[in-house]
Amino acid sequence: MWVSKTLFKYSAKGIPQLDVGKIKQLCFYPPQPSLTLSHPPAVNKYFTHRLFLWMPRKLWHVKLVCPHDECAQNELTSSGIYRRVRQVLDVDSCYNLASEVLECNKCKRKIISWSEPIVNQLDVGHRRQFPLIMTYNYACDMRVVRLLRQRGLTNSATQLQKKTSEQH
Repeated sequence: MWVSKTLFKYSAKGIPQLDVGKIKQLCFYPPQPSLTLSHPPAVNKYFTHRLFLWMPRKLWHVKLVCPHDECAQNELTSSGIYRRVRQVLDVDSCYNLASEVLECNKCKRKIISWSEPIVNQLDVGHRRQFPLIMTYNYACDMRVVRLLRQRGLTNSATQLQKKTSEQH
């Protein structure tokens, strides 16, 4: 509910549409529950996650090209928001990742903006703002990856999992 109020506007027919003017940052935080309550609190306000919105073309207006060889560097256009929101594991919580879908006008293929060929087209400054590693099924924040790098003889992967579970 809070995401729809933060990022969308409703057309005259009542259809939600992404309001591009409201996208000025990458990370959106849910509203915090009030400290003074006049009625019983709603449970869902205490268990919401932040949203990381990855839309490099809409946010920074960068030129992204189709990564397929037969397209000869044809520019990609925005084709809406990817239907699947991914959950990303962080050190102290989880957060949601939403991204845009890019389409090539020549080959008509659709590419998700977090895919490696798209992220690699960005300059180093913008690429560093994408703080996670994506696989087909899982997504992991770089802060967790840094903890994995510190793993040595005394720090096992099981110990890292226990520490992360405790933080959550």
